[in-house]
Amino acid sequence: MITFRGVRKQFGGVVALQHVTLEIARGACHGLLGENGAGKSTLGKVLAGIHRPDAGTLEIDGKPRLFVQPADALAAGVGMVHQELSFCPDLSVSENLALGRWPRRGGGPGAAGAAGGAVGGAPSGPRWLRPFIDRREQHRRARALLARIGVELDVSQPVGALPVAAEQLVQVAAALGTGADILVFDEATSALTEAEAERLYALVEELRADGLTVIWITHRLHEVQRLCDRATVLRDGRAVATLERVEAARSDAASTDAVVVGSGVASPFDADELVKHMIGRSLVETTPPHLGSEPGPVRLSIEGLSSAAGCHDVSLQVQAGEIVGLAGLVGAGRSELLRAVFGLDRVSAGRVSVDGRELGGERDAGSRGSADSGAGGSAHGGRWSAQDAMAAGLGLVPEDRKRQGLVLGLSGRENFSLADLRRWRRGPFLLRGRERRAAQEAYQRLGVRAPSVETPVAALSGGNQQKVVLARWLARAPRRAGSVQTAADRARTEGARTEGARADGQASVLLVDEPTRGVDVGAKESIHALLSGRAAEGAAVLMASSDMPELLHLCTRIIVLREGRVVGERTRRDADEDSLMRMMAGLSTAPAP
Repeated sequence: MITFRGVRKQFGGVVALQHVTLEIARGACHGLLGENGAGKSTLGKVLAGIHRPDAGTLEIDGKPRLFVQPADALAAGVGMVHQELSFCPDLSVSENLALGRWPRRGGGPGAAGAAGGAVGGAPSGPRWLRPFIDRREQHRRARALLARIGVELDVSQPVGALPVAAEQLVQVAAALGTGADILVFDEATSALTEAEAERLYALVEELRADGLTVIWITHRLHEVQRLCDRATVLRDGRAVATLERVEAARSDAASTDAVVVGSGVASPFDADELVKHMIGRSLVETTPPHLGSEPGPVRLSIEGLSSAAGCHDVSLQVQAGEIVGLAGLVGAGRSELLRAVFGLDRVSAGRVSVDGRELGGERDAGSRGSADSGAGGSAHGGRWSAQDAMAAGLGLVPEDRKRQGLVLGLSGRENFSLADLRRWRRGPFLLRGRERRAAQEAYQRLGVRAPSVETPVAALSGGNQQKVVLARWLARAPRRAGSVQTAADRARTEGARTEGARADGQASVLLVDEPTRGVDVGAKESIHALLSGRAAEGAAVLMASSDMPELLHLCTRIIVLREGRVVGERTRRDADEDSLMRMMAGLSTAPAP
């Protein structure tokens, strides 16, 4: 039994945990749910030795434990898969998986044991060999750990060169390699596709069958239904309810019966019940407002775009009022396409136009000459900068918020205004009062949980950090997101918006990569409404997502990528999970209509 008794943790002015008392049974899968900032990850990190509680106790199998550092927790058999990736990006995959457990030549610590598991053994070789790392064994162990979760990677490549989803899978392998019998998974599927998540679910079920204890921190309610024996909901740092699945529900996937522990009162163990405990209300399924009007003129046009990072001859268009989804497995090229369009990755061929104006076109017009008529795009290769893209009306919400979307040492206010400092200045002076009021309004609209807009974003939970990144670009809308336009309104104002967006530095095209990764169901609903509102105002949204229900709910069209190429397209009316998954896996193709 794992027992938290009155655990409290505070970070500066933020109280993350308020006297949490909770029991987790051995050999079970226990879910932790709650809104962003509710304390889920903090509780997991207390167990993993990353945070030391300010008050309260932790017991494992009846023995009090006080972990000063993660190594203490590892020694006690506790491993953790973190929501925010925690590797050495410049080291290789195999080096990251071997940290602290280096295999040595000539025997000695690390030379023996299964892949990534127990290490040790008495020194058995020449003493002069022992300081040297056995690279062959290191690579073998890394491949064995990855094979256990069904992943094949070049283990010699740097972790920093991997997509976020692949990094997430490597982190799962690293946690398994510790040999722990208690594993904490913190949003482990947030960057994975449905197929990859299914493999992880199967692995968790195997671990449970082997007697391991799993603590599953998630925002995805269907994962609780699939995996968990119990689910505890945290709200504002307190444990407000623990629900237990009855055996009938586990044997019958259609059943969702459960009881509230200790109450003796029957209560449904379904998504609505969990949501009520999490946010105090039920979610109401509504049709996204942008779907009520016909799309307007083309705002984003991509023609024959190729990049060294992994895009090959990609062509597509996004009209005003549309949200177009990008679907694909890990390595399909979704993030690479968005980065190339925004000018972050070098483009080798093709054109990108925003509102009919080609990016980089005016600057390099003199050097193109007659090459414009060539099949591969313009001679200058579509080379433009992120500054060119922003000036043209593009905005990008990147996949990795910490490394690509935020300056962690700056406040929320400063991160909020980074994309458009001209809007908040008068001459050389920054209008901090105006900037602060706008940031406060954005925080309130998106439900960002923070003591104030002056709090450094490094102190916020992962989901709240994601909201700050979104707020930055949503603030550049011509009107407040959420207002809906009729077709007549759009027709009357389209010309003014097309010119005004660029003149004011406002984003008429929004590129969004995994917009709801790591956010709770309430925040997800808000983000969907904001994106739909932007589209209803006449913006064009190109969105990459691993969340299939998200794509099916929001998108007017879904484009499928595989190995950097467009392999099919489905309209909202024709799209379903089965046909999209078949295209993603290469089992069928569908030409763009």
